[in-house]
Amino acid sequence: MTRKFINTLGEDYDNAIKFLSSAMILAVDTETTGVEPLSNNILLISIGNADNQYVFDVARLEEHLQPLLNILSNKLITKILHNAKFDYKFIKRVLGVSTEPLFDTMIAEMLLLKGRKVQGFALDDVADKYLGIKMNKDIRKTFGDMLYGDTFTDDQIFYSGEDVTYLHRIREEQLKFIRKHGLEIVARIEMDVIPAIGDMELAGMFIDRTKWLKAEEDAKVLRTVAQKKLDAYFSPSYGLDMFGNCTLNYNSPKQLLPALKAIIGDKAKGLASTNEAALKEIDHPIIEALLDYRDKQKRISTYGSSFLDDVNPTTGRIHSEFSQLYTDTGRFSSSTPNLQNIPREKVYREAFTAGDDNYRIITVDYSGMELRILADLSRDPIWIECFERGGDLHCEEGTRISGTVIRRKGTNGPDDPGENPHLRQPYKSLNFGVGLTIHDQLKPAQLLETLT
Repeated sequence: MTRKFINTLGEDYDNAIKFLSSAMILAVDTETTGVEPLSNNILLISIGNADNQYVFDVARLEEHLQPLLNILSNKLITKILHNAKFDYKFIKRVLGVSTEPLFDTMIAEMLLLKGRKVQGFALDDVADKYLGIKMNKDIRKTFGDMLYGDTFTDDQIFYSGEDVTYLHRIREEQLKFIRKHGLEIVARIEMDVIPAIGDMELAGMFIDRTKWLKAEEDAKVLRTVAQKKLDAYFSPSYGLDMFGNCTLNYNSPKQLLPALKAIIGDKAKGLASTNEAALKEIDHPIIEALLDYRDKQKRISTYGSSFLDDVNPTTGRIHSEFSQLYTDTGRFSSSTPNLQNIPREKVYREAFTAGDDNYRIITVDYSGMELRILADLSRDPIWIECFERGGDLHCEEGTRISGTVIRRKGTNGPDDPGENPHLRQPYKSLNFGVGLTIHDQLKPAQLLETLT
């Protein structure tokens, strides 16, 4: 096995470029000054196969990196990475090239084991599982203390090249199971979407501060109204403070639980928690008032001015992290902050704009994608018939169940006001709840063999 550290031009650099340019598949890894691609830099780029690895000192070769960038951006060479989105974003932002096409051994592992997390998805976990190799990741921490242009130790150079050594063999083992379970097309889709997600995160989302803070002020007014409704129930027993508010702390489950039991009576006898699911089991107007208050309170605590703390000071945009396979259902998720859970009210949604009058934000969505899949798997004749003629399943199921006609606005033309359109959302939730039940029933006793 050959491993070379390249920090100057010369024969080693030329030979490395010649070798790498002739490959069809290469493993790639980066070491960076931190985890944030918008503010940190790349220190080392390791690239190679199981037998030959080259570790490039980016700072030392800064003016002469173009041959290496040509390899990284070559669309005829598949690049294998672990947690590819991380490296993709750094290389795209710092060096200006896209590393497509990609094969991500972390995403492949998530695809194979989603819902059956035998062990972690980190590289050392996967290397242990497929290769029986125990990796020491302690050296990784030392890169965070470095500055661009610093000198590397032999241990750091060896560590950087070591990750590349195992990626080819891990991919080969994963591909065996991907083929065995007929997941080739799904795997290709998951790999192809990684650059799009990376670009989304780099671009970020612009938020109009003025509009957002206006939404917070509106929420505070609505919270006060909701609080007064609660005060009307609790103040006769708990009294008012000098500001005219009930002395009971509605945000304290410890205080709230006994108070609810005392006021509601027998209906709340078995109430053991004040969480939403438990409260919804009780039919009492005070529960409705409490849930309304909590909703308004959340609009302030979660979607108030503190939400703007996530705006990047350099770009002026929110750079949320999007994860393609982190949920058990396989749906996209968003974090830091969660942009998929913004309240549906217009006052919140209109605060997100293109940030430039020359651009527009458009909304595109698959129509009933998950339910179409369930209809195909279950062969439910009513669902299939509805989809085939272009009907709205949520409205039609709601109409059948409730006996009340439900029709979306615009169904029969642009001037159609709809009929009871507000009832569609509850039956949409019910459809997805039923869909999950069907999904569970369709699962075979064992979806995949234990991949050990």
